[in-house]
Order: sequence, then structure tokens, then C-alpha cells
Amino acid sequence: MGWLRKTSWLQFLCLMAALFVGENLAYAATAVDATTMAATNAPLEFMRATFAVGSFWFGILIAAEVVVLLLSIGNESGVAAGISLVVFAAMLQWVCGVDLILLATSNPFRGIAVFLSYIVFAGLWAAFRFNTYYNREVQALVDQKASWIRNNVEYKDRDLQYNEVPDHLIEKWNNHIDNDSPHMMQCKAKILRWAGYWWVDAVVYFFSDLTQEFFGWLYNQVSGVFIRWAKNIRQRAKLPVPAAKSSATMMAEDEK
Repeated sequence: MGWLRKTSWLQFLCLMAALFVGENLAYAATAVDATTMAATNAPLEFMRATFAVGSFWFGILIAAEVVVLLLSIGNESGVAAGISLVVFAAMLQWVCGVDLILLATSNPFRGIAVFLSYIVFAGLWAAFRFNTYYNREVQALVDQKASWIRNNVEYKDRDLQYNEVPDHLIEKWNNHIDNDSPHMMQCKAKILRWAGYWWVDAVVYFFSDLTQEFFGWLYNQVSGVFIRWAKNIRQRAKLPVPAAKSSATMMAEDEK
């Protein structure tokens, strides 16, 4: 699914960690007074000062979490996305000074409304994604119908071209659709991921899957134009085929 599926989120985390360590090493190498060193001596206080709301590294933290979520969902790893969210929430609560617990408990009715809204959108998005996914998988089997027929007809019929499944293969074709279509147990993890991370999956779908499908369609349209051009050019280079003589003409020539 595009670059999201070709990029490891672990590689991105390593890059962010390297940038963070490098920045702080450069900071430690600069001349600072004893008061500043004492104030930043405690690791937790140092992290709180570094990731304070509105700071440069607070913005980097948010951007990093967004990218990690996109990479995780793009690579169909709901576990990685969940771990990153837990770590991100812990950072906000105990390091960045954003009291998530207070926000959730200060207005219970608002929290319940947000939760119910999340469930509704999650269900709608999961239904939409399941429908598009399952239709695409079954359509892939249908697109290979001609090849399947050639592989299943008897030897004496292999030179025939079928537009439809022969009557004696209909039951076998139906079993092929049932057995080779995705089973619900195989879709369980996908459905949970679509529902749980619907807001991330929507971004991945519209900016990765949908974009890829659009450019695939555009390529097919453009390539079709070039194929027609090539066919017309070859046609102009071909010589006209002589018309076959009529049977009456051939009989007259034989009599001579």
C-alpha cells in the first residue's frame, strides 16, 4: 500500500531517538552555568522541561506519534499502534503536563458523549472498509474466472474459449468462491483495527489506498490511448490483403 507499507515504524522511532540524543548531546556540550545544570539534573525534570507544552520537542513528539500511527496502520499492525498510543498518553500525562485523567473525569457527560460518538463512527467506518475489502477480494477471484475454467475443463475441451462457467463446473466454481474468499476469522483482526483506529485508517485509506487506485486507473486510461496509437501506426504500415476470388471466377478459370 504505497510507501506506508514499505517503511518500518521502528526505523522512524530510531531516527527520532537519534535526533533527540544528538540535540541533547549538543546542548550538553555548550557552556551553561551551574544553576542551569542543577535545575536539569533530575532526569524527570529534564524531560518535563524538554517536552513542555508549546516547546519544540513537544511538537516533535506529536508529529512522531502521528507518523508512527500512520506507519503502523499502513503496515496493518494494530498492536504497534496501540503500544505507541499508550506511550504517547503516558508522556502527555506525566511528562508534558497534560492531565488526561482530569480531562476525562471533569465532565463525565462529555466523556460519555465522545465515547458513544467514537463507537458510532467506528462501526460505520468498519462496515464501509469491510464492504470495499470483501468486494475487492471476491472480484479478484471473478477476474481470474477464465484462467480457472481453462485449468479445470477436461483435456479435450482445453482449446475452447468459455465466457461463462460450463454447467458441469458450476458447483465446483461455487465451492471455489466459498473456499478461497476471505473467511470471517481472517477478517477479525482487520475489522477490529478498522474500528479501533478508524480516524487513522481513514487517513491511510484516502491518502494511500485511494490515491494508489486513482493513479492505477489513470495509468490504465493513458496506456489504453498509447495502445490505440500503436495499433493505428502498425495498421498504416501494413499492406492491403488481396480479396479472395469468388467461386464463380475460380470455376471459370478452371474451365479454361
